[in-house]
Amino acid sequence: MGEPTAAQAGDVALLRARGRHTRWFGLALFLVFAFGEPVLGHTPAVERPLIALGTLLIMGGGLLRVSCALFIGGWKNQRLTAAGPYALVRNPLYVGSLLATVGVGLATATLSLTVVLLVAVALYYDRTVRREEAFLIQQFGAPYRAYLAAVPRWLPRSGTPLSLPDEVTAKPRYVLRGMRDISVLLGLPLACEAVRAAHASGLLPSFYRLW
Repeated sequence: MGEPTAAQAGDVALLRARGRHTRWFGLALFLVFAFGEPVLGHTPAVERPLIALGTLLIMGGGLLRVSCALFIGGWKNQRLTAAGPYALVRNPLYVGSLLATVGVGLATATLSLTVVLLVAVALYYDRTVRREEAFLIQQFGAPYRAYLAAVPRWLPRSGTPLSLPDEVTAKPRYVLRGMRDISVLLGLPLACEAVRAAHASGLLPSFYRLW
């Protein structure tokens, strides 16, 4: 195998930094949830549907991330991809992350944490996308400018067909990484249930109320 290029090394470093930021931010919010008392927990008719919807959004967002890995995993910033989910929006990987993020928030059955998660991740990805688009314009020039003009950034246009090639060149470790991420995300609703059970049994104190 050859030595990694500067672009590949930069991608790895960036992904690692994002991973660290995500883990610390997620841990901080989980601790806020763990020592709070969700107000909606007193209304099961509202709490349980929120948790179910959150779990579905986590699954949907995770599966979207896996589909993106099939088309772009390992090739980021090295080639243009305008097929599969990338034919619908320019940043389907981040859309999947946003869906899963909202799902995690709803799994806590707290609207406040859901809003904090959504706003924080949306602002983070908005800044990230703008920097990536500026880089890709320099990297690919006119073909990428044409892609920018043809495909929306976040929301697909009504009636846009899903373009699927007969085959793609995928890197299995990136697909497996996406599947691992789904597994971790789906474990979060279970962790939230464990916190609720600990509160109910008196094993974990509540210091404030969470709406």
